[in-house]
Amino acid sequence: MMLRSELTSLMIRAHHLLRKQPTFKAEEVPLLYREPGVLTGYRLPGMKLVSYVISVLQLNNEVVNIWTHLIGFVVVVFKIHFLLEEFGANDSRIFPVIGFGVCCLLYTFFSVIAHTVHSISPLVHYTSFQVDYAGIALYAFGGSLSVFYTSTDSETKTQLQSWFLPVNFTLSWFCFLCCCIAKLKYRRPYPISRKLWQVIPYGVHSLLTMGLVFRRAVKCFSDNCNDPGLSMHRTAVILAIIAALTFSSHLPEKVWPGLFDLIGQGHQVFHVVSILLTLKQFDAARWDILHSNIDFSNDVRPKLSTVLGVIAGLCACCVFTILALRPYVRKVVQGGDILEETKRVN
Repeated sequence: MMLRSELTSLMIRAHHLLRKQPTFKAEEVPLLYREPGVLTGYRLPGMKLVSYVISVLQLNNEVVNIWTHLIGFVVVVFKIHFLLEEFGANDSRIFPVIGFGVCCLLYTFFSVIAHTVHSISPLVHYTSFQVDYAGIALYAFGGSLSVFYTSTDSETKTQLQSWFLPVNFTLSWFCFLCCCIAKLKYRRPYPISRKLWQVIPYGVHSLLTMGLVFRRAVKCFSDNCNDPGLSMHRTAVILAIIAALTFSSHLPEKVWPGLFDLIGQGHQVFHVVSILLTLKQFDAARWDILHSNIDFSNDVRPKLSTVLGVIAGLCACCVFTILALRPYVRKVVQGGDILEETKRVN
């Protein structure tokens, strides 16, 4: 009898959680949670964690952001699996690509977490997006790592071998720090300078990554060669530019406010393009390992443990940075405007 009563109670609670959650207009939620051009579909701020987890299965203006990277996470898992099946777990040529795959898993996972829980409170909002920024920094680090060890010509690799990892590590962390500063420094509606804080460091990082294949591209052009691998890298560059534009512009929703509240927002397009870019980077690395004219015989390639260790080190630096910024986050949250508006709306 007691078991039946407990099961009934559990079913009632499950039904209560799974019932359709109401969504709200922009003016009904604090300014902190609003997005330019998105007028409806907001989840109620201040709910319990389980309610936001359930919201992943319901219609709101974050669900596409969540599912694009959740699906991307699964696709990356399969990409890593197929690479290991094709090359074998002991082939050192793919160790940097596996490292890139781990970074991709982290950036998609962190993004899913941030878009799922950021409305719990202002403190969670700032912290979850700092974690999201860490994921983007890891992605940038992993992408550059993969290009250096699989797609860079031997001469360039020899010249940069001693300082590439420290520079890539430091620049990736710096990109993360700039995004965190931009988030704390500016209030909604955000000025263009906030986007510059975020986009310019990653632009510099992208130039570093593209520069790794520059000599190879010039040689191919002068020899009038046909290099499908370079075509893949060129496509990756185009996708990266599109991703930067969709991330920074908030188009098309700023032009047609309210029309793309649930699907079609610029940030959602950014998520889709970022996954397409990720897959193209995997394909380019695989092609270069198998078919390019790059001589891998004399390469000093890192062990998988070294690759994963450096990635863990970058994660640790990001965690320490988030902890160091914690007092500033609390100061921003408790500074007046955000806290008062949150109380007033709730």
